[in-house]
Amino acid sequence: MLFEDTLDMGNPLMFQVRACNNEGECSAYSEGRITTPLPWPDSPAPAPWVFTVDHFEIVAGDKLTFNWGMHESYSKEVSYNLTQIKPDGSTVQLLTNTGVESYEYQEVLMLGTHLFELQTCNAIKGCVNKKSLSVLVKAPPLTISGEPELKAFVGKAYSFTPNVLESDLSHLEFSLSPIQLPAWLAFNTSTGELSGIPALADVGIIENIVITVSDGQDTDTLEPFNISVINGLSEKIISINTSLLGTANKKID
Repeated sequence: MLFEDTLDMGNPLMFQVRACNNEGECSAYSEGRITTPLPWPDSPAPAPWVFTVDHFEIVAGDKLTFNWGMHESYSKEVSYNLTQIKPDGSTVQLLTNTGVESYEYQEVLMLGTHLFELQTCNAIKGCVNKKSLSVLVKAPPLTISGEPELKAFVGKAYSFTPNVLESDLSHLEFSLSPIQLPAWLAFNTSTGELSGIPALADVGIIENIVITVSDGQDTDTLEPFNISVINGLSEKIISINTSLLGTANKKID
């Protein structure tokens, strides 16, 4: 049996053989034999013996750590090129002609399957052989967060917009509880913003405000909060029970 230019030169290989007749009946495979095809002096460096990544499936924004190296039997000097091929087909050269054997990718953002290719190089034949692996980047879970201002002052603008972690912010819809707000306070269902300028007649407390966000599949809800409308001069507060659809329960000092 003759092999020509098909073996991974410089890396150990295992061979097993079996015999078959014309009727397709075959014996069991022989015991494996390991051999290392020796590269010619002017041949290119073999592909990396090891090329690994810590996670093959991550959430957008996570980091990746790659490690690689040659087989211990290969003693010649090599360098490496590390290339990323993104889901949209664009390429990024992460490392070029480097002698390091690890790389930390700080933040992978584009959703889809990313291909990473590690190529070995030597001074004689340049960069020829390579190994590759794929990493799937998924959308992060829908998450809403933020710390609203709990006081609104008469005659001054109030505004709060929650933060949302999501891969596609264009398909989000926000909802609010209680549905009926005081006239001065507006709610934007596209951004989740609460805003307005309270007047003296609006002094009081808006209780148990809950903002929810949905992407059509998943939802997340901000912790309930109150907004106290305060007159900066008297600081008298009227408690408004929003569950009674606008009926005010006044407690005046």
